[in-house]
Amino acid sequence: MRSTLKRGFTLIELIVVIILIGVIYSIVLRAIASKDDTDKAAWSLEKLDSTLRTFPGGYVKLVCEGDLCENCRLLDAKGEELIGDLAIFEQTPKTLYFDESGYLDGMKFPADRCFEMERFENGAISDTLVEHQGRFYRYYAYAKSGEVFVSLEDAKNSLDPRRHIPQYSSEFFNETD
Repeated sequence: MRSTLKRGFTLIELIVVIILIGVIYSIVLRAIASKDDTDKAAWSLEKLDSTLRTFPGGYVKLVCEGDLCENCRLLDAKGEELIGDLAIFEQTPKTLYFDESGYLDGMKFPADRCFEMERFENGAISDTLVEHQGRFYRYYAYAKSGEVFVSLEDAKNSLDPRRHIPQYSSEFFNETD
């Protein structure tokens, strides 16, 4: 009578399977980390206004906290966190706006915050000027995309509402009418 031996996996076969599982696992982890990096890369100052405008939902608020303003997160209308751990700033930015008299003034935030920007239900965002690392980022309330300036004077001119008001009657009416 012939006996049958149950043959198991050899050590080499087990090592090969473990190595394959490790390689697949590392590829999956790298893809997940890359997606997170891509999502967070959209939160740069150059793209901040367009990112807020395209974010799904109604009202959202970007708030930043910390000694260097390094801790940013996106909140919904109820104050619940939608996205956390956004690294937008390396140091506290200076945020400005034109007041009712047409003067440039610093924005005031609650004591625990160094930056805030809102996107309202109608799609408008906070109309602001942000100075960060020698550059000036201008965000318009409505459809116009943000701009980046290298001088405060150019940035101030972009905030001046008088430049958007027609100066001459010909700018109000079409001459061919």
